[in-house]
Amino acid sequence: MVLAFILAAVGLAPVLAPYDPIALNTNEVLALPGARHLMGTDDLGRDVFSRILYGGLLSLSVGVMAVSIAGVSGTLLGLIAGYYNGWIEQVIMRITDVMLAFPGILLAMLVVATLGPSLTNIMIALAFSRAPAYARLVRGSVLAMKQNLFVEAAVVRGCTHNRILFRHILPNVMVPILVVASLDVGVAIIVGASLSFLGLGAQPPTPEWGRMLSDARRFLRVAPWLSMFPGLAIMLTVLAANLVGDGLRTALDPRLRV
Repeated sequence: MVLAFILAAVGLAPVLAPYDPIALNTNEVLALPGARHLMGTDDLGRDVFSRILYGGLLSLSVGVMAVSIAGVSGTLLGLIAGYYNGWIEQVIMRITDVMLAFPGILLAMLVVATLGPSLTNIMIALAFSRAPAYARLVRGSVLAMKQNLFVEAAVVRGCTHNRILFRHILPNVMVPILVVASLDVGVAIIVGASLSFLGLGAQPPTPEWGRMLSDARRFLRVAPWLSMFPGLAIMLTVLAANLVGDGLRTALDPRLRV
């Protein structure tokens, strides 16, 4: 319910935002939250509430797109590694092991530092850093699924490898993928905001939650709302995404049902 409300709010940002998120107003610099500006204004007179809405649209888009790319690419690699034995599996899994040896945020920072600071590059970096986890998860599920009788029956019937992979095995390994992906959205939002906070993501004047937190550091004493509202937005969104992930895991995993 909370996540649906957040998605609706940021999705309707052009309608709900009372001001242009990048419009300057030097007459209302660092204005306190009130009726005119629900969350106050920043050091350039920009409405914080409007910037929160538009920034949420960017942060959520980066998180969802990064997890989608990581999930699709990692799933394909995991299917191939789990189904085909020999050198293909060894190459994929050894590369995966090397990538998993690095902390996710460090690997993402390395990719962004190589490609340059931008939200698009953050999305690519997040997908690159998370794909190995999906590859390992799917490979393990495929190895177990290959032992089932319905896979052996499909082989006896002469089904092609692609049909066996995508019509028989993939639908049966989707549950753990969906659960991990729902939990990963929150992780991607935090890492994306962290990279923007470090100056590797959104560049001024683009409204983005991590960037807003970075810009608010100089005004913690005189204008604490500048950091409070973006921080609350990140916290509530990540908490809501994690609750959805826990709910999916409970609903789809029969071992957790009471």
